[in-house]
Amino acid sequence: MPLRCRRRWDIDAPRLHQRNVAPVVNKQTILDMIAEGGVPYSQVRDSITAGDFMFLHDEPEYTLYGAQIAAVQAFTGPFAHVALIDKFGGRVWVEESVVPYVRLSPLSNVVPKGFFLLQLGIEMSEAERDIALKYVSLGEYSKPCAVAAGLNWINENSGDDDDGRWWCAKFSSIVRRGVVDCGPAYVPTAMADYMTKRYGKKLIYVRMD
Repeated sequence: MPLRCRRRWDIDAPRLHQRNVAPVVNKQTILDMIAEGGVPYSQVRDSITAGDFMFLHDEPEYTLYGAQIAAVQAFTGPFAHVALIDKFGGRVWVEESVVPYVRLSPLSNVVPKGFFLLQLGIEMSEAERDIALKYVSLGEYSKPCAVAAGLNWINENSGDDDDGRWWCAKFSSIVRRGVVDCGPAYVPTAMADYMTKRYGKKLIYVRMD
């Protein structure tokens, strides 16, 4: 059954109007958190729950695509990637849309230095996990759509949820949207900013050790 575009929330509070609220997530704040060293992964590993969000800040590479990402980040903010964290089999996993496909990997294998952790306290259900896993090795990454989403040409109301074109923010939003209000934008920084305000939570910088 194809996924529908518009969300139906079992949440009483109204959605935030992002344009009317000053952004919390900005590049200087992110860089300051990294410079302060963050919290060692070994200290937070046990507290991580399935369904937590992982955000990455990466300086764009000196390539044509890197230049495209840098241009988009100038408008959309410092986070270049968002993924979902899952826990099963005694390990911590990352479910994410990357080039070329959606993948499932041990967190320690894909995060060499550190990441920003957002814990909402809303555990991932088996139904959500089924949605995530059904796209592993199948959901083809679309660079043009990722750039278009960064420019707000594509969002949750575009009617193209199950069209086979994927990028990190769209994948994470679609997997969790039945339970979590990720906001209307398929953009990592916008998602982080929206959810920290919506749920009154803070980002934590986690340093791999």
